[in-house]
Amino acid sequence: MSAPAPFEILHLDAHLVAVRKPAGWAVHRSDTVRDGPYVLPTLRDQLGQWVYPVHRLDRPTAGILLFALHPDAQRAVSQAFERRAVHKRYQAVVRGWWPADQAAITRPLQRADGAETQPAETGVTCTATSTCPWPVGRFPTARYSRLICTPHTGRWHQIRRHLAGAHHPIVGDVRHGDRHHNHAIQAALGIHRLALWADTLTLPHPLDGAPLTLRCPADPELQRLLAGLDLGCEPPPAGPH
Repeated sequence: MSAPAPFEILHLDAHLVAVRKPAGWAVHRSDTVRDGPYVLPTLRDQLGQWVYPVHRLDRPTAGILLFALHPDAQRAVSQAFERRAVHKRYQAVVRGWWPADQAAITRPLQRADGAETQPAETGVTCTATSTCPWPVGRFPTARYSRLICTPHTGRWHQIRRHLAGAHHPIVGDVRHGDRHHNHAIQAALGIHRLALWADTLTLPHPLDGAPLTLRCPADPELQRLLAGLDLGCEPPPAGPH
């Protein structure tokens, strides 16, 4: 019996393939990422053909990851990213109740190499809040929010850093997050991972420019996290922006 395919295919045609990237996988080897597992060579072997990266997700981030299947498609999608014709939507679970009157975070972020800061903006919509009955620090209960995040710029760890800077770090973020909440959720639910996933990607198709919308619901472990935090309502699908 053959082994199961490593990745769930979300979309496949003659030009593009989109997969569900699991948390913990790097897109490909680079100067800053020197250990696997890597999506690119594994997907190449799964499809039996070369694939061309057009964007990235951080290693701990799950969700939609898109590749081109030939250089012309790669060039067309890369140009769409450059002219901001590609719209990405993420979901996140964060510490605390998100303020209802805050629809965006606009705060410059420093480059990953420590050089100059760059303008950065992330749209934020809260879809659910909850209170869980376990103590964290000096508080007798723990509050959480489920957010839709739409990055309008593409900076290093943008969503993670913006939410942490707004005092609502993402659950399971070991670099920018709150270790007390991370430990509490791990103790209560047995889950320790970044609660951030790319759930919608809309772009002009490289063949004819027609809008293509790809969706990726939360994986089973994220669904268990949402249920355990009583944040299980599903937001409406994202249409073209």
